[in-house]
Amino acid sequence: MKLKKAIILLLTLSISAQMLGAVPTAYAAQTDPESSATDAVQPEGSGDLTSTEPVETATETEPNSDAENTDIKNDKQTNIAQSEIWFTDVDVDTYYYKSVAWAAKNGITSGTSDTTFSPGDDCTRAQIVTFLWNSCGSPEPDAASIQFTDVKPQAYYYQAVQWAVQNGITAGTTDTTFSPEESCTRSQAVTFLWRAAGCPSYTKETTASGQEASYFYDINQSKYYYSAVQWATERCVTSGTGDNAFSPRDICTRAHIVTFLYNLLEVRDTFSPSVSAPQLYEIASDAFDRITISWYASNGADGYAIYRKPVSSDEWVPIATVADANAVSYTDITAMAGIVYDYTVCAYNMDDGTQVFGRYDNTGISGTTRCFADQQTQYRNVSYTTLDGLPKGATIASGGCGPSSVCNLGNNLLGWNASIPQIAQIAVDSGARYNGGTNISTLLSAVQAQFGGFTYAYTSNDSNAFSAVDAGAMAIMHTNGTVKSSQYSQLLSSGGHFLCLLRVDGDTATIVDSYSYDGKWTATDVRRQNITQTDTVGIVQCPLSVLAEVVDYYYIVNRA
Repeated sequence: MKLKKAIILLLTLSISAQMLGAVPTAYAAQTDPESSATDAVQPEGSGDLTSTEPVETATETEPNSDAENTDIKNDKQTNIAQSEIWFTDVDVDTYYYKSVAWAAKNGITSGTSDTTFSPGDDCTRAQIVTFLWNSCGSPEPDAASIQFTDVKPQAYYYQAVQWAVQNGITAGTTDTTFSPEESCTRSQAVTFLWRAAGCPSYTKETTASGQEASYFYDINQSKYYYSAVQWATERCVTSGTGDNAFSPRDICTRAHIVTFLYNLLEVRDTFSPSVSAPQLYEIASDAFDRITISWYASNGADGYAIYRKPVSSDEWVPIATVADANAVSYTDITAMAGIVYDYTVCAYNMDDGTQVFGRYDNTGISGTTRCFADQQTQYRNVSYTTLDGLPKGATIASGGCGPSSVCNLGNNLLGWNASIPQIAQIAVDSGARYNGGTNISTLLSAVQAQFGGFTYAYTSNDSNAFSAVDAGAMAIMHTNGTVKSSQYSQLLSSGGHFLCLLRVDGDTATIVDSYSYDGKWTATDVRRQNITQTDTVGIVQCPLSVLAEVVDYYYIVNRA
């Protein structure tokens, strides 16, 4: 058996010259960062991988993506016939069949019993270093004993751990412990392989911003395993778990680790993505509920995957896939106003019906969804004089219907001479304005405390509101787009909208509609038939009977 293992080492290990004693001193001198609290996993039973292995306790199954062959290359053939596989739990149709067959034939494993391999069981730290040790021919370690209190001389993995420590593959989880029964994550397993190979370099792709491009969205350059995963991907040791993810925190199963070894030692391909990392262009927000990221198209791309993270986080989250080779932008309508986000884009092409991803810009590009309240503080006023000589008021270029209505009401009824940005700032400070919505009661209370001189009352009764305004009050009225009569649908708004009701003259209402200034609300047939545009910017008139069909409540304001 030892001779057979030596032959494996000589014939299949293209990195054998680097394998022993080639790990940089910096790695050999450190305890294993892969055992940190952020990546801690639950321990499970171990097995003797050099003889007959006891059945382990974990029963975690493979991810679906592995069942779809993401972590294996099937273009190379092993010389093992199906009849030579004695494991009853390793079927020829599974992605790991060739890997297990190769490992069993070459003495890297003999299973968890005479008839089982237990492919879905968690792989422990002891098992992984033993697999590695076996794949390198089970070399005799130096005579010096190791310092770990949890690795006994009689343990099946004793020599493997000695060898791994002496060659800088691991330094334990502390100065005195190795934690042999602790389960390994995928990132930990790949790191062991990378260290065993001598921490080799990999080909780096630099984005237009000067940043290194990464293979998977869920690995970050600040992580200890980043270089290991980049190398393992380029060497076709792994192709991830699907959808451009590596899943570094997922438990590495026994099927995973033999597949990693098989791909590294037997398949020995090199992965070169056919599309490059898209060059990010800009990020912009033109409204409170959306933010748009733009990029330059990548040659050969069939589509793009979009990722986002708050700048305070290291975790990218996939938010959309754009299946369009000509796409150069994406608008995110799920971002929360006021939060600064990083966005990045990864190109992919289709290979036999499967998305094959290139690399992505790990740094991304930052932008903030504009909070509508903040936006309003920057808007300019557009002054007007009402038709019948009321005091000067104001409207704005777009948006801000709540603060603008309060401002117009105060200027026209109470003579404030206030500006839209001033009232908008009060809305921001009082919390009345948030993510595009306005709590008018909160805003009125805040401006009342600052300006004084008025009272206000809520009503949903149209007649009471019209009577009060006819008697000299003014009102802020709200239309929510769900009208009482479908015949007047979208008269004033296709969504929530506040307007200032200035006057009631007979059966006609005079209204300040800030959105009428910039054409935000299109001139539908309903508007043409029922709304009269006056000669004064932002002022419209409407029959009371029609208005009553589209307004659901009013705040009536009187001088104190």
